[in-house]
Amino acid sequence: MRKKKIIIHIGLPKCGSTSLQAYLARKADDMRVAGYDYPTSGAFYFLGSKNHLWLALSFGLQTPFFLTLSKQRRQLAKQHIKNAQESFSNYIDQSPGHTVVISDEHFADIASAPSLLRGLGEFLKQQFEEVSIVCYVRPYLDLIYSSFNQAVKVGKKTEPFDAFLRNKCQYFLLYPTLHNLAACFGQSNVSLRPLLRSELHEGSIHADFINLVCPDFKALNLREDAISANQSIPFDLAEIIRRLGFQISDDVTRNKLARNLVTARDDSSSTRCNPFSHDETTYLNRFFHEDAKRIEKTFLPAAQHGFLQNPSIILNPACTPVSRHAFNKAVNKLNRRGFNIIST
Repeated sequence: MRKKKIIIHIGLPKCGSTSLQAYLARKADDMRVAGYDYPTSGAFYFLGSKNHLWLALSFGLQTPFFLTLSKQRRQLAKQHIKNAQESFSNYIDQSPGHTVVISDEHFADIASAPSLLRGLGEFLKQQFEEVSIVCYVRPYLDLIYSSFNQAVKVGKKTEPFDAFLRNKCQYFLLYPTLHNLAACFGQSNVSLRPLLRSELHEGSIHADFINLVCPDFKALNLREDAISANQSIPFDLAEIIRRLGFQISDDVTRNKLARNLVTARDDSSSTRCNPFSHDETTYLNRFFHEDAKRIEKTFLPAAQHGFLQNPSIILNPACTPVSRHAFNKAVNKLNRRGFNIIST
């Protein structure tokens, strides 16, 4: 057994992972000086996203992410993962650091399947003396909409939001994944952090992660400006893109579409700034209340703030195609259902 520690950031997906990975890759050289190695080379490293996708996929291809890929992309992925685990083991042998840090959201997919997680656990326990898992979570409603938003942005054929909600709701339950991780690596080795500015160290996921995994490391400038990446777009714009079948690959294209299309939006259409209706929030409560209750009971201190059970929806009446009276009525309904509505 190698006398090293590994810290795995598993996302969750749509919880600031892309931004954090870009930050860690940019600071990798500084981290290595202090003994913390974030690999930025090797057959297991995906240069395009600056994460360790190929290593994650090497432990199982029957994941939600892989199954959404085209046949051509699946073949490409299979080529990349052939030597991923061997490459990673060789990298560890040569790394002088005492701690290896890796990151990819698809480790969360692996964790949702106990049979795949056992393979990952056995591999890591052979390689490392200590294994720690770091997981960021966000309010359920934010997580759902951001996932829908991502599907629209990358040009996937996506059903309307209401259908997406009902077809994919089960996918967003978090407790089974966290429970599997705790059973495999020990509950004390699973850190759950809230993606809320008020709870993050210095209000930043970058500073929060560094403070959590290597608090003795002072070489990084934790106050450095955040790296914006893969941000969500307004619901109205997402609905236009979904209907027209656009693909948004970068911020420039996204902003151009926002300027040219949102201003031409037909206010009589069914698009709305807040995608959740009163009936849908009731539907969500049915799924998420018990899930949040279990998480808050089991995984502390992050979940003790109650943010999982009391998600916030930011509404702007000026962008909502309803009357002010109807807007206020909807806000009151949502408040009675336990949601914290912030009207801008």
